[in-house]
Amino acid sequence: MAEKTALVVGATGVVGRNLLRHLVSLGGWRVIAVSRRKPDVEGEYRHLSVDLLDRAKTQEVLGRTLGITHVFYSAYVERPNAEDMVAPNVGMSRSLLNIAKRSLPRLTLRGVGLASKDAVG
Repeated sequence: MAEKTALVVGATGVVGRNLLRHLVSLGGWRVIAVSRRKPDVEGEYRHLSVDLLDRAKTQEVLGRTLGITHVFYSAYVERPNAEDMVAPNVGMSRSLLNIAKRSLPRLTLRGVGLASKDAVG
């Protein structure tokens, strides 16, 4: 079976950091963590320092990252109110999805939605 390679996006947040720990502890995964700062997680993984709000830099760094089979996306930008959070968060997601479709031919896309109280009212 081909090696499983996970890209954990938003690896310093609550969900991303715990997912990173879990994948590293499982073994059998090559894990790449994506965040602005290196996560405080022990174990064997590669970290890519990227600000997803910078689309050009995101394309530059992630566009040359080969062999990704799974993307776990949990990146999030906090703003003072819900209306101001929509554009940057949708933009980051859209940017990453477009890069993935162009650069990651082995990737099978599946989605799982998470919502906060602001997203659902």
